[in-house]
Amino acid sequence: MENLNSSIENLNDAVDNMSNPIWQNWARQASVKSSNAYFIASIIIFAFSILATVFLYLSNVSTDWKISETNSKISEFRQTIDDLKNNNQIVAYNIIKDALPNIEKSINESKVQNYVNELAKISRKYKIDYSWFSYSNKKITTSAISAWGNNIDGIQKVSEFIKDYRTTPNNNIFTLDPVSSITWNSAQRSFQINLTVK
Repeated sequence: MENLNSSIENLNDAVDNMSNPIWQNWARQASVKSSNAYFIASIIIFAFSILATVFLYLSNVSTDWKISETNSKISEFRQTIDDLKNNNQIVAYNIIKDALPNIEKSINESKVQNYVNELAKISRKYKIDYSWFSYSNKKITTSAISAWGNNIDGIQKVSEFIKDYRTTPNNNIFTLDPVSSITWNSAQRSFQINLTVK
């Protein structure tokens, strides 16, 4: 600003030293116009600075408000998550959901009632009795006894059972392993059955 004032004073001195009044008049008008232009430029820059400051202040206030609102929502979400973590039903559900494959596997492997029912069906159909029964690791082992009855030898009943079980494997829940031993006396036939669960 000092440079501007000194330039204006130098210009005024130069105008005063001129002998021609037209030139002096013109120089004074140019001096006034240039000082007006500097003044207007200063006002415009000042106004722009004020507008920029107001805009930045309002932008900052808006950003602070959004940040506080977001922090409030984050706090609410954290509280909701903590409430859900402390809800026993949801905790139990998550435990069951994580353990579901093992539970289903256990249920499928422990369908002993179905296996016993299948053995009872075999017993009724072929007139076979069981002297003992063992189930472990999807394998059933039993000793079956077929007695002489209705003029049918027990070995014929055993033969029918093996033949039927081998020829219709898709209808059965077991796979019949080869019969490893058969014993008999005059009244009954006894043989060991090994069945594997499909």
